[in-house]
Amino acid sequence: MLFVKGNVECLNNVSVGIVGSRNCSSQAEKFTYKLSKELAEVGITVVSGFAYGIDIASHLGAIEKGATACVLGSGLFQIYPKNHMKYIDKIINMGGCLISEFMPDEMPLPKNFPRRNRIISGLSKVIAVIEASKRSGSLITCRFALEQNREIFAVPAFPSGRNSATNSLLRDGAKFLETSLDIISELQYDLKVELNTTCHAPKSNINIEDEDCRKIYDTLAIEPLSLNNICIKLDMDVVRAMSALAALELDGLIEKLVDEKYTINNI
Repeated sequence: MLFVKGNVECLNNVSVGIVGSRNCSSQAEKFTYKLSKELAEVGITVVSGFAYGIDIASHLGAIEKGATACVLGSGLFQIYPKNHMKYIDKIINMGGCLISEFMPDEMPLPKNFPRRNRIISGLSKVIAVIEASKRSGSLITCRFALEQNREIFAVPAFPSGRNSATNSLLRDGAKFLETSLDIISELQYDLKVELNTTCHAPKSNINIEDEDCRKIYDTLAIEPLSLNNICIKLDMDVVRAMSALAALELDGLIEKLVDEKYTINNI
C-alpha cells in the first residue's frame, strides 16, 4: 500500500528515477537540475528520494517545467529532511506528489531508506545515477533496478573522486549519460509526442513540405545520426525532432538502425 499526497496522476506519465550522492559536487548538482528540467519539459515525471544533494536538485529542476514524485523514507506526517518542507507546495502545484509506503506517523528511521529505493526504481522506466560512492543507497537502487528490468544510465566520474562508483556501473553495462537527450532517445516511443502530419510525402519524388522534416531528411542523407546528434546539429528542440522523425519513419522515408541512429531509406 502506498500513501500519496498530491497528484497521483503524475505517476501515469513516463517516469525517470534520478539518484546520487547527498554530498555531491556543485557541478553534479547543476547537471542534475538541468537534466531534470529538460526531462520534465517533454512530459516525463522525475522520481527521486527527497534527500539532500542529487535528490533535491532533481526535484527542483523538474518543477521548473513539470512534475516530480518524491519517495520518502518516513511517513507523510514526518517529512524528512524538514528543511525541504518549503518545496512541497510548489511540487504539488506543479502536478507532482509525495509518496510513502510507511504509515503517516512513521519516523525517518535509517532502515527505511534502502527500502524506499525499490519504489524509486519500480516507478521508473529508467534510472539515472549521478555521482555515487561505492557504498551508497544509489547502488542499492541500481540493484533493485536490475531485478525489475529497468535501464540504468550513469554519468562518468573522475577516477579518484569520492563519488566515482558510476564508472563501475558503466563498466558493468550501464548506458552513458551526457545530456537529457540520451534518456529521451531511449524513451521516445513511450513519450506522447504529437505526430507532425504535414511530413507525409509520396515516396516517388520525396516532396517533403514540412520544414523540420525536410531539414532532418536532408541531414540524414549525408550521414546517419542519433536523435541527440540531430538536435545538436540542427539546433532543434527535442519534441520537434521526435515528431518529425516519427512522421518520416511512418512514411518509410527513414529507418532506425540497431545502433540507435537514423538513416534514410533508399527509395
